[in-house]
Amino acid sequence: MAQFNISPGSEFNNSYDDQLSRDSLAESILATIKPFRLLDHPFYRRWQNGELAMEELSYYASQYRIFERYLPSFLLRLTACLPDGEARDLVLANLADEEGDPTAHIDLFERFANAVGAPSLPTCDSMADLIVTHEKLMGQDPTAALAGFLAYEIQGAEIAKSKAEGLKSSYGISNFGASFWTHHAALEEDHAAWTLRAVSLLESDESVILSAVEDVAKAWWGFLDEQNAYLTKAS
Repeated sequence: MAQFNISPGSEFNNSYDDQLSRDSLAESILATIKPFRLLDHPFYRRWQNGELAMEELSYYASQYRIFERYLPSFLLRLTACLPDGEARDLVLANLADEEGDPTAHIDLFERFANAVGAPSLPTCDSMADLIVTHEKLMGQDPTAALAGFLAYEIQGAEIAKSKAEGLKSSYGISNFGASFWTHHAALEEDHAAWTLRAVSLLESDESVILSAVEDVAKAWWGFLDEQNAYLTKAS
């Protein structure tokens, strides 16, 4: 298992891509995610190609906002389930970034939500399913909960980079409006490495880890399915 020279408050001192290429657990996780790689989903392909209507971006932001508001509570409760030590410290470092980096990530997200005119809406079925999936894994085992979180984190940097580029080039969103995604394009490399390191420190059967990864990857894919069908349902 590759070692990550990281502690809360310090810089990530290893090459993210190099770590993933040399880490057998990461390879297994990426293989599990491959059928559900989010940038391959038609919704994100349409985003990359500038084919989404602003109404779709607005609805997407209204639902993604719900997950952003959920995430700090999820991470806080997860730390309470973890033993004292490096794994818990790495999750706490992630939580610290969520809550003040130096700007809380939900506040960064609101820049994007405002830029695309996202209203406050009830939770859609697929977002509710995604949150229920995380809650079930939390109730099952802290390693499963952390592995499920990693299913998105390990894809997060490339997703955020693609979103930021598409928003600015195809949808006329300013650097300020896209700053949540631009920021995460760099930050998620650290977060993925921290979370992978934390999972690797917890004693668990790899099948538990990969099952959790698959469950969350499928739930995110289902969320994008619903986003992709939004205009059809709304008409």
